[in-house]
Amino acid sequence: MIRLFFLLAFLIGFQPVNPEEPVLRTHAHNDYLHEHPLYDALSYGFLSVEADILLHENKLYVGHDQIDLRNKSLVTLEDLYLNPLFERFKKNGGTLYPNYPGIFYLWIDIKYDGKEVIKILNNLIDPYREMLYSTTDNPGGKVQLIISGDRPYDLILNDLHSYLFLDGRPKDLDGNYSSEKMPFISQNIHQICQINNQGNLEADEFSKLRAMVKECHRQHKQVRFWATPDNEVMWQQLVDANVDLINSDDLAGLSDFLRKT
Repeated sequence: MIRLFFLLAFLIGFQPVNPEEPVLRTHAHNDYLHEHPLYDALSYGFLSVEADILLHENKLYVGHDQIDLRNKSLVTLEDLYLNPLFERFKKNGGTLYPNYPGIFYLWIDIKYDGKEVIKILNNLIDPYREMLYSTTDNPGGKVQLIISGDRPYDLILNDLHSYLFLDGRPKDLDGNYSSEKMPFISQNIHQICQINNQGNLEADEFSKLRAMVKECHRQHKQVRFWATPDNEVMWQQLVDANVDLINSDDLAGLSDFLRKT
């Protein structure tokens, strides 16, 4: 009952900005912390959302730390993301945005017990496989599940029919991992380059960022950086460096900026 109240609470009064128009490069960081999880991101045309996952009594809850499990209003991954996405998918005739044939990314950041979470997740997603992308079993799927955080590489890489994909790190560029199984390389931007006091990059630091992106693209992997400042100068530099997903907590600001870019 409490969880139902939580779901109704963030839906009350929610008015989408323009849910018909997706905006390329958009990634909602810690999406579940926004006022209306998932719905805010969709209303601003985001094509990627991220949720932290906690395992408790064989269920997957959305939250950041184990202490969050004391919060009785925590909602499951299924209730907060999988079900609403599937309902939208069905309503739109097999896509999340009308007339948009591309992929929507749901990032699942596993906080601990990655192997157990993967086992539970593989069973949990069974009813949603029509919607989910798989290179072998459903190449027409519209939602791709990207596993981040505590990632059990072997369970994902060795499952040739998996609907789960790995979020890599720069060190993985030396591992010859298939881009089909590891489509993204992600990193804290502060580990790649130094951000100045204005929250953007000097020319030499921008060159480091661009070189990193070029190497990822050379290996046919997309790129995402986290901990990037939310300001228009930084966003423009990320666009200029050809970063594939721009990580943001300012959904309205990034959406508006990219629509005008």
